[in-house]
Amino acid sequence: MAQSKFPESSIILREYGEGLLQRLAHSKRVLNGPARPFLLSDASFNKLVAILPKKFPDFDPSIDRTVGYDMFQSRAKQIYEQLEPIYYSFVDCQKFTRSALAILTTGTSFSDYKMDENLNVTTNFLELLSLYSKAIMALSTFEEAKIVSIAFARAHQLQKSLAEPDYQAFAPFLQSLSADPLKMMQEETKGIQQASSKALLNLFKTYAQIRTVSALRDSGAFNFIQKPEDVPKPVIDKVHHQMLYGDKMLGWILFGYLAVPEALGAPGAVELLKTAISEGWVQTIKDNLTVSLQVDFNTTFGSYKSKAAALKDKKKTLKEGIAKQLESPMRHREFRTFIRHELHTLLCLFQDEPGLLAPKFLMVLDALQLAREEILWYFRHAKAALPKNAKKQIFEEEFKDIKIAELIDLMTTFKQLLKEHKSLVQNYYVEYLRGCHSRELAASTDGTFANGIPGGAATIVESIKEEIKNARVDSDFRTTRLNWLRAECAFSANSAPQMLSKISTALSRFTLVMLHTRFIDEFDELVEDATSLHGLYSYRDQIQEYLVRGMQVTPVHTMALIKLIADFPTKVNRYNADEFNDVTTNSTTLVEKSLDEIAARIVALLNDVAKSYVSFDHQLTESNAAYKLLSTAPNYKPAKDFVPPVVPGSESDFKKRTEHNQLRAIEQNAWELCMTLNQYHEIVVYNSAYAPKEYLREKIQESFRKYVRSNAMVEIPGKDEKHIEQVIQRPSILESAINSYISALKLIENYLDLDIDDLLREVLMGESYVTALKKSGTLDWVDVDEGEVKYNGNLIGFYVQWYGDFISKKLTQPNIVFSPNRKCFASKTGMSFHAELYADLNEFKCLANLVGPYGIKLIEREVLKFVLASVNGIKDSISLNRLTLDELSKNYFNEPTCNETLKRLKDADAFLSRSISIGNALCFRELLHEALRWVSQEKIPHIYATVHASFKQYRTNTFMANEFIPLDTLAYDCGVNVGTADQALKKAISRAIGSADAPLLDLLPYMYAASFTSLTWKEADYKAIIEAHTNNIHTLAKAINFLVLAFKSVNTVNANEKEIVDQLKIFTEVSSVILLRMSRNLTVKDKTLPTNLPAVLIFLDLFLEESPLLTRDALESVFPYALLRNEWKALFTTKIAKKKGDY
Repeated sequence: MAQSKFPESSIILREYGEGLLQRLAHSKRVLNGPARPFLLSDASFNKLVAILPKKFPDFDPSIDRTVGYDMFQSRAKQIYEQLEPIYYSFVDCQKFTRSALAILTTGTSFSDYKMDENLNVTTNFLELLSLYSKAIMALSTFEEAKIVSIAFARAHQLQKSLAEPDYQAFAPFLQSLSADPLKMMQEETKGIQQASSKALLNLFKTYAQIRTVSALRDSGAFNFIQKPEDVPKPVIDKVHHQMLYGDKMLGWILFGYLAVPEALGAPGAVELLKTAISEGWVQTIKDNLTVSLQVDFNTTFGSYKSKAAALKDKKKTLKEGIAKQLESPMRHREFRTFIRHELHTLLCLFQDEPGLLAPKFLMVLDALQLAREEILWYFRHAKAALPKNAKKQIFEEEFKDIKIAELIDLMTTFKQLLKEHKSLVQNYYVEYLRGCHSRELAASTDGTFANGIPGGAATIVESIKEEIKNARVDSDFRTTRLNWLRAECAFSANSAPQMLSKISTALSRFTLVMLHTRFIDEFDELVEDATSLHGLYSYRDQIQEYLVRGMQVTPVHTMALIKLIADFPTKVNRYNADEFNDVTTNSTTLVEKSLDEIAARIVALLNDVAKSYVSFDHQLTESNAAYKLLSTAPNYKPAKDFVPPVVPGSESDFKKRTEHNQLRAIEQNAWELCMTLNQYHEIVVYNSAYAPKEYLREKIQESFRKYVRSNAMVEIPGKDEKHIEQVIQRPSILESAINSYISALKLIENYLDLDIDDLLREVLMGESYVTALKKSGTLDWVDVDEGEVKYNGNLIGFYVQWYGDFISKKLTQPNIVFSPNRKCFASKTGMSFHAELYADLNEFKCLANLVGPYGIKLIEREVLKFVLASVNGIKDSISLNRLTLDELSKNYFNEPTCNETLKRLKDADAFLSRSISIGNALCFRELLHEALRWVSQEKIPHIYATVHASFKQYRTNTFMANEFIPLDTLAYDCGVNVGTADQALKKAISRAIGSADAPLLDLLPYMYAASFTSLTWKEADYKAIIEAHTNNIHTLAKAINFLVLAFKSVNTVNANEKEIVDQLKIFTEVSSVILLRMSRNLTVKDKTLPTNLPAVLIFLDLFLEESPLLTRDALESVFPYALLRNEWKALFTTKIAKKKGDY
């Protein structure tokens, strides 16, 4: 029997045909892509390529003499390898169409094709007919098919030394197809015209119903809550069952009628074609392989000769269908809206009541397939050439569907939901099979059905009934379904004892049973087929464009598009290595690019939000408050170019609501993108996993780093209008701006599982740390070479350079004074540079907050470099006066001799200048560490308290005992006042002195005592309001103490603090003698005496206060405090008047 071949052969050929079309689509991409064979792309072969197909299928004898043939011969192996997969795809196409045509011919032995009765036979026949037609049309789209075929045949002959075996059969087929593929098909299908007509016409009712929104809405196809009593019942009606094939019906109709135009003679056939062809102007064969069948149908209706069909008379109806293609974008937009709303409603219901998924599983599959087809239609037509008479502007608007991503997202969410409840659905239908279906099959196969079973089918029916009765979740029903197809073929045969209509009830039950078996053993395949959008791979560039647009309009569903791209490689046959690698590479690139664009978009939006927050914060600065006070003054007149500051809260004015609304829109867009990014912890593309949040993390870090660095330096007016000076941003202002920026970033945590604090700490740590610092607890960083310290544009680099210049350049100039009571360096009034804005305790606190102990250590390194350079100068000055100082040390108690000795002192002012610079640097350093101490006590109180307590557990490590250095340095890094355990200073100074310098450095106290006769001390003036000398000579107190301490602790032999104390006492004793003599001689007109002697005398008290080792009695014995008290009183009781040049 002819129909006995149909079941197995149709199934095999359907699978083979799908694979063949996939190969042809890939071949099309290869021929049109960058991997195009060099035979067709290299200009050297142009003449050869032009002559190859001239006498096809025969070889042109002149080919041997053609330019390029020698190269063809030499590269025959490469040509063979490149053309082989393409050529054999063509050959297999020919073989497939021959086999498909043979099996379709056996279909003429069936009495009828009705989806209500023999669904499996009908759908297999239509699918095979469609695949046959698609294969012919696909091959006809290859303009270079002849060139590829004959070139491969010649390359094969050169490589194998024999003719290609399939060429003789394939070449005539290709020649006939190239001449007129339509005529070829129409001739070949004459034997199946009647069967095709029955099968295609059977689709009329179902297709019209599932493609009309009003019909679906009226029938409640996806709304089962209209009838509450039907909510728990399973969906088993024929419409929903046939709707499962709705995604294939359009191809069946168009390609079926194209192959068998004779079938259009049946009543209603042209109307069915009209409905189908009006769906769109692009028809897909497979993925990127598409055709436009309007021309082909116009040709067929104009040239096909058949009295029964009479197509020329029906051409008007065809033109009406083609004309309606202009309306298809609007109809499909309406359909997408309908299916999107229905899917959303169903999703909400099933998420609340997942138990309903099982009985409504068929409904869900139908809805997902319709949504899938609409999405494919949208992208397939979005960039396709427009039909005639189409208005470009109108069509472009129709293809700006901002909700398409939502539809994709709904499908993705549904897919996850179905897979989560897979076992629920399977168990439901196992019980259905073993219970209801088993009973119904037993009842429906008695009587009429039993008496009319064709021979051989009875055994199949009984075996099916037995298998259904014993169904399990792990049962494999593929054999059962094949057996039923065999039985259905037997029932449909012309020789069958009964008509199908008489046993339709039993046939419908068996058909439903077969469907439910698929819900058990093909659950994953059904869900995958219904939700798979791998056909969009060919439109990946459009998806990328839509994603960029969707980030602004529908950001919530953006990740669904990226997940879609990531899934493309999973749908490709891995045995086709070239295609698989191509798809994987492109998908990986797109996912990376898309995640990068989303992260960049979020950061750009956050930057806009942060700028607004910074501007709001700027409204509360002191300048705004000052302007408000000044504006009330009667004589206040601002400059002509003065721009009044923004009044705090003015952004809430009704007139500025547009700006406020823009900010709200920006924030909403940013938060929605953050939420969508939070949907997936990772996106997997084949063997690569991408963490979406890490992309955002990197972008935020990059943006924050850029923001910090760009705000680190500001420009201020220089000496004149033409000069602009770059200065460091005040740490307090930078910290305020950073905090405002961070407040915007912190809002991300409400929508995204991302630790912003950790992220920002990482950035700020990187901005304040360089590897040259090495590990904590050592002093290696003091000796590190300059070449090892690389800032690479880090924030700390700006501050290190600027504060280094501040110490070495600005503090060495007059007009900047260190004020101990104000805890800052202050500039004289009238100066353009205001040191107090950059070097006071509050600014340093902000700086410590920004750069932490590591950053403070790097700035301190610049201080120590400057101190080290100055110490070398001090050594030179002492060496220059060595003999004088030796004499002074022996005769300072003898006034005449001492006076003569002091007159021989050289370079005293330069010596004091260097010492004052060291004092300024040490005061700067102490102020820096006081700020660090404040910050440590505030930010890490428990750590600070622990380190401080540990440091106090042992005697102060004055002489750098190695076992205590790690804790000394840790305490210092925390801001603890370590006193004489300042190991970093000693380590730095040790680089300038050695044991040979010890005798020389013992003269240091005498040098400082002798320097009281210098011009620097003569000009010393003390300002009580700032508690400082105007020439910074008061910082000498700290310099003397710490230099003596450092020199003696580095060169000590006995490690006894008494050596240091003795040196300090020498200074107090000799200085007291010299100063008391000056006081006694005050009435004598001596030009060498200080102008303001009280300002000089109180220095001894300042020196004692700064000394970590001396007590008050050390000075009392040589300079009574009663005298000092009078000098202090004289300085502080003088009337304080504000003068020009005050601080």
